[in-house]
Amino acid sequence: MQTIVWVPVLFTVLFCTFISINDARAQDSYAVPSWTKEISDFWTQGRLSDTEFVNAFQYLTDNKIVTVPSLKFESVSFDKKLEYTKTLSSFLWSENAEPVSPDKTDSQSVTHYIYVQPIPDTTQFTSDLVLKSTNYWSERTGSKFSIVSDPMDATINVTWLTEPHSEYIGYTIGKTAEVSIGDSKCDGTWHAYNMDFISSTLSHELGHALGFGHSTNKDDIMYPVIPNAKYAPIIQTLTLEPDQPVFVHTCTFGQKGTFHYIINSDDQKDPIKIFFVPSKMEFNKFREGQVFNHYTNEGCFGTQSSSYYSACANVSRDGGLLISSSSHDTQRITVTLEEE
Repeated sequence: MQTIVWVPVLFTVLFCTFISINDARAQDSYAVPSWTKEISDFWTQGRLSDTEFVNAFQYLTDNKIVTVPSLKFESVSFDKKLEYTKTLSSFLWSENAEPVSPDKTDSQSVTHYIYVQPIPDTTQFTSDLVLKSTNYWSERTGSKFSIVSDPMDATINVTWLTEPHSEYIGYTIGKTAEVSIGDSKCDGTWHAYNMDFISSTLSHELGHALGFGHSTNKDDIMYPVIPNAKYAPIIQTLTLEPDQPVFVHTCTFGQKGTFHYIINSDDQKDPIKIFFVPSKMEFNKFREGQVFNHYTNEGCFGTQSSSYYSACANVSRDGGLLISSSSHDTQRITVTLEEE
């Protein structure tokens, strides 16, 4: 019945609504149609199926009512269409709504009931992560927040993604905020994001759930680009076999990064060698006994100690840390690697 009753009304509105979107990070100047929010809310509440949700937005793109050059519904799986639809829906009504100042929002003196999906056991995140974000909006708007244990009792739902669905680290559909906590884009191994980065992303998405659009102020939490994007520190214990060097990838969102490190061997008699290299190809050259390239600036290499504590600047996003030893015994190496 929902399809029969809702879709004709929806299409009536669609024919008189024309929006052109030229960039995934367009300016916050579009008139955001109310029906977009209603579609998203209906889907979030389970009143629209995934198929109905996708079909509604595919109608927009097929009829060029909404034009997003990088968005293609043709010849892709249904799961990919649903991913596109989530992103487009979030973009239209929330991600690009006109910025609202705190004194204009209707969130003041309102209690918002938040359900937070349990944080995955594989991470070291704490409840302070959510508290920091809700405290921010309490101070900014005067709103109150209460954590509930049942999502059916919530007015805002927070879910965690171990991999981003798209280029966006977080997005909000209706009253559901989805926030990525890590990815495996760096080296194929999953890496958690830095806590401050996740906290900023969560605060940003909660702002959308409260009705705030993007801000043009780069210092505002609602600015569309989060400035402190970093991975969490890498902390590993490695087994270093004789003549078997190891490689630790340096993960960064930028093209280059500065990495602070602490490296210790359990064998204080035999020194270990460390080199920051611009790519794993250089590591492979070293392993094969060939001439290899490494960073030669201060803090980027060492050959005569069993412990190191320093920093290496301007390491390529494809680069990493090479560790080797000439010892005839197996060594256990502890490594802490953190981007500045």
